[in-house]
Amino acid sequence: MRLMVLVLATSCSGEPDKPVGADTSDTDTDTDTDTDTDTDTDTDPSSWAWADIDRDRLVFHSKVDDPLGNGEFYVLDKAGTITQILDNTEIDSNPAIAPSGGLVAFHRYVVAGDFSSLEAFLVDVNTGDETRLTDDAVATAIPKWSSDGATLVYTSWSTWGVPSAANVLTLELSSWTVTQISSDADHDDNDPTFCGDDAIAFKSLRNTEMADKEEIFLMDLDGSNVRQLSAVDDDLAGGWESDHDPRCSPDGQWVYFYRYEATRPWSQQNAANWDEVYPVNIWRVDRAGNEEKLTDCSYSCSYPVPEPGGRVLFLEKEAITNGAGDLIGTSGRFMVMEADGSNQRELLPESVYGDHASTLEYHDW
Repeated sequence: MRLMVLVLATSCSGEPDKPVGADTSDTDTDTDTDTDTDTDTDTDPSSWAWADIDRDRLVFHSKVDDPLGNGEFYVLDKAGTITQILDNTEIDSNPAIAPSGGLVAFHRYVVAGDFSSLEAFLVDVNTGDETRLTDDAVATAIPKWSSDGATLVYTSWSTWGVPSAANVLTLELSSWTVTQISSDADHDDNDPTFCGDDAIAFKSLRNTEMADKEEIFLMDLDGSNVRQLSAVDDDLAGGWESDHDPRCSPDGQWVYFYRYEATRPWSQQNAANWDEVYPVNIWRVDRAGNEEKLTDCSYSCSYPVPEPGGRVLFLEKEAITNGAGDLIGTSGRFMVMEADGSNQRELLPESVYGDHASTLEYHDW
């Protein structure tokens, strides 16, 4: 298996360009489990866990084929076919596939290494044609789709062109209407996602007011009725828990997210202190603030994405260390579980996506 050279990164409106319409179309390995691979089932898609899930394809981000290490987007279908949909020198991230599967929204560093140059784009899965959605003076990132494919919700560090804390905006594609939803001048509201037909979930520092200690919040579609859902330990002696990348169940009653169960701020991770930042595990919280831990990974289980039937796709990673215990790479695999966290299993055999396992990151279906 190819090893990844470790690259650590943080997580993450002006007048847009011409719009498109709404979507219509010597190493030691620290492992959680060892999975024996049956070569017969490897090549038989009808035997995979994916076979009985009503989701035809997923999009993922990988750096394997990019000599610059920036990463590209790929579509993986239920037959195990992988198609590269971006091939460029830009740094693209956070792909979000439309409900129809025909478009992928994402953000791009228009200027390499310049955070303020982050902008939102669309790419057509079948043709590779791109549309730039935003052209702001300050970063715009992390677009997510509404359930009908008509609207995108995203984060902008600009309030109508003026640099600010991160706030949540929406873009209605058919009318090209941009609406600012949140307007907290002091705390970043980030990682927004639609939650049912009546709310938006996001992460924020509104409660802790400490960098690297994000929690999950919910607000109505117009930005009103903001309420905190998840809660991390505010006492620094209790650690550096931090909640990220919320995604909602089909009915909007549960919000899935991943949590750093850390003793060091997550943004300070490096190859030597990685075990002070991890493990990362998947949790869910209901609208009353009741939390449930769903995974128990020794390194990382992250990026939960529910599908319309309720099952949840996620990425499990194993740490690859050298003789000194330093983190030198990871090996990832796509997993799926029931809505309550039960029956965790591989979505499809790791052999299907091969070398991509060493650099898997953001994904969506």
